[in-house]
Amino acid sequence: PIVPEIPPGTASILLQTATPTGTIRYLSMDPYGEKMTILEEVGQVNIYDAAKANLLVSFPVPQERGPIGVVWRSQYSLGVVYHDGVEWREARRGQVLGETRLNLSSPAKTKLNSVPLAYSPYTDVLAFPWNKSLVLADGETYRYYLRKDLPTGILALAFVERTDTCFLLTPDGVYKSADRVEPLGFPKPGPNAQALPVGALAPDGTWAALTWKEGSVDKPRYSILAWRLSPPLTLANIQTPAPPQQVVFVPATQQLAVVYGGVMVAIYDLPKGDISLVVRSSGKVAKIAAASLVPRLAVSEASGIYVAASLRERDKPSFAEVVITKHVEDPPAPAAVPLPLPVSGREHKARLALQEKYA
Repeated sequence: PIVPEIPPGTASILLQTATPTGTIRYLSMDPYGEKMTILEEVGQVNIYDAAKANLLVSFPVPQERGPIGVVWRSQYSLGVVYHDGVEWREARRGQVLGETRLNLSSPAKTKLNSVPLAYSPYTDVLAFPWNKSLVLADGETYRYYLRKDLPTGILALAFVERTDTCFLLTPDGVYKSADRVEPLGFPKPGPNAQALPVGALAPDGTWAALTWKEGSVDKPRYSILAWRLSPPLTLANIQTPAPPQQVVFVPATQQLAVVYGGVMVAIYDLPKGDISLVVRSSGKVAKIAAASLVPRLAVSEASGIYVAASLRERDKPSFAEVVITKHVEDPPAPAAVPLPLPVSGREHKARLALQEKYA
């Protein structure tokens, strides 16, 4: 089977005809899921409104530099990654703000058409693999530095909390890259299971997922193992007779989106592994991408893009009460106020609003 069996009564979203584009090489979303971005095969970057699929910005990129992908820094700027560096651009007009040029002695040994990219809004660093090294480009200084002696075959990257430490996912295990490379290992469904090059890391580095193949050649079966990378270790084992094509973690929820057969995206609740939502398309699904802060998912065909689907938010965790000793002259106020994590590009606007209010 090309798709798993769907439980009766499962909620579904049907995506209508996609907006035509050129052949899509890379797909991404801004942190809040308000814009979708594609890198076309001919060397063109298009930015679309995620709610209406209207084209907002389009600009060419030099094809001779070998464009790889596009990563959003904030709602207002993004980085275009090439074989020889990173171009930092303003998102509203596509204007170049700065450039990081790589000066590497050896060329890439493999084609960098589908390398994983990761960005940290806290350190303003963009990371991508290069042979057995990891390139970290600084979006503020436009400089870069390398971490060497890394494993090959990296499937996904994610920054750890508010540092420039990275998790690396490969078919051979998970690694932690800081001053040195530290293997962390991974769970395995069985002694004869074979790891497949289909996996993902959550944008905040909390979850990892990897696909495994078991059984005979005539009757293969597949498992998607998802586990937490920090204590308490929680494991989810999703068993399916259909081979997954791509997996993506949905932010702000403990959910995993999986593409099957190019026709369906199944949303699994973790750690139980039950299907809670099915996203179907009228065409052939090629790629999916999620926003980094909100549960929104963009789906593309090989030459078309759909309006992004807003996925259902799970129950938000309750905030623990904090006992604070007050003086008599202190004004009454709640003990704890939950605040969202800062995102690059929005802190300045919020700070100006506070200054204006309390001037």
